[in-house]
This record gives sequence, structure tokens and C-alpha cells, in this order.
Amino acid sequence: RIVSSNWIFDAIELIGKRLIAGLAQGALTVAPGIRPRPLVASHAPEAGGLITGEEARLLDMLGHAEVYSLRLNVGRQRLFALFSAATAGSIDQPALMRAQLKCCYALSQIP
Repeated sequence: RIVSSNWIFDAIELIGKRLIAGLAQGALTVAPGIRPRPLVASHAPEAGGLITGEEARLLDMLGHAEVYSLRLNVGRQRLFALFSAATAGSIDQPALMRAQLKCCYALSQIP
């Protein structure tokens, strides 16, 4: 279930919840405190089969050339955050790690 997104509706519909779930629960997803590794759409064949070439082209075409998948530890819940950018290399990794921790703390405050 997608709770919140800054991806346009069409991107979610075209990419599909199956692929989004696969990205969220894939091999590149990291727990808090671990340096994240991006999925770069142009390197899809080298991404260990995480996505197909067609899916990579679709992500890139829709403005998600680089995608980070972060696990959010919130009690017993399994939550994930995906951060993406239209240009590979444009996301600040240390800031991303801080954002991940802030998300965990903020979500932990919700009763």
C-alpha cells in the first residue's frame, strides 16, 4: 500500500505497484545507519536482475533515473521510503541517511 508519494499518479500507474514493491523490498534496500546504494536506471542490467531493461527505461522516462530504497524501522511495521531523482548522482547520500532516521523517529511518534 502506498501511503504518500511525490511521484505523479501516471508514474505510479505505469510503473505499477508490483515494481514499486519490488524496489522497496529489493536487494538495494537498506536499514537505518547503512550507506544507501542507488538503483541507477541506466545500469539496470548490472543491478542483479532487480528490474528489466524495459522497466529501467520506463523509470528513466518518467523522471526516476536514480532510486534509493530505505527501510524504516517503526515498531513491528515494515515500512519503506523511496527517494528518486531525474538525474543520477544528484541525491546527497548523507542527507538521505539523516532523512531516513528522521522518518523513523517521526513515524514512531504516531500512536
